[in-house]
Amino acid sequence: MIRFIKMELRHAMKSKIVVKFIIVATVLFSMILLMNFAAVNSTHSDFQRQVKFAKENGEDINVELKKEYKVTEQSSNSTHIENPLSFYKELLDKSIFASSNEYRLTQIFESSIVLFPIVFGVLGIFNATYDYRFKTIKLKAVNVNRKTLATGKRLTSWLISIVILVVSISLAWLVGWAINSYLQQLHTFNTTVSLPLRDMGLKVAWTVFLAIFYCELGYTIGYITKNSSISIIAIFIVSYIMPMLNFNLGYFDINKAILAISAQVFDYYGVIQNEFIIHPFSFYSIATLVFYALLMVIVNKTIASNRSNFE
Repeated sequence: MIRFIKMELRHAMKSKIVVKFIIVATVLFSMILLMNFAAVNSTHSDFQRQVKFAKENGEDINVELKKEYKVTEQSSNSTHIENPLSFYKELLDKSIFASSNEYRLTQIFESSIVLFPIVFGVLGIFNATYDYRFKTIKLKAVNVNRKTLATGKRLTSWLISIVILVVSISLAWLVGWAINSYLQQLHTFNTTVSLPLRDMGLKVAWTVFLAIFYCELGYTIGYITKNSSISIIAIFIVSYIMPMLNFNLGYFDINKAILAISAQVFDYYGVIQNEFIIHPFSFYSIATLVFYALLMVIVNKTIASNRSNFE
């Protein structure tokens, strides 16, 4: 088993699969950080407009900032903000904090709910289908048995996912550091806000789990279809199209389960938002993920036991 995994890892490195996915992941993570940078500039402009408006109306800025704001929904398309100066100051503080060195790692982790199907789901699909695509499955089947081949490829996918995750997050963090340095030179924002953060260890564990989970999901779909194009379409439908269409699977909805748990793990002060952050946590979400994790294990083992590698 170990020998086969080492062989698969060497193949992944020689074919530059790992490097390509690291580049893709780093670019996507960096785009999220750039969006935070844009949000700082946007909210700063909004706040300055409110300051100008308040001064024109003879209001005391310091007094108004100490007042609480209230947001009232007047209709489905409009809201009324009482004391908008305080409201936009809070938005500005949050966006600046979300771009800070203190929050950057959390912001990258939070992007998992958006980016991981693209990165690790597709990685799993590729690892499951490339032997069928390049006709190398028969050659490998001669050297190892079915169980070793199937299990070894899945474990290799998990290891590669962790490597890609660690390296791409490290590179994206450096990109974010450069962005924050530029932001500090470009603007001198008058804020020293420091918002409460949840446990970083839990964030790391959940992020690693999501990377492996999406990789396993992609691998399972690819293992079933043996076709990368069909599998990529399938995972995009499950991860993006179905949520956009509000397709409800009830207790069997993977996306809602992941969002519900993520809402309890992450903070969501930046551009990534999670609607479930206002909903109470339900242990059905954990049960849903456990169900799908076991289902993927069963499906993969069943296929490995019954499908001939010499088809």
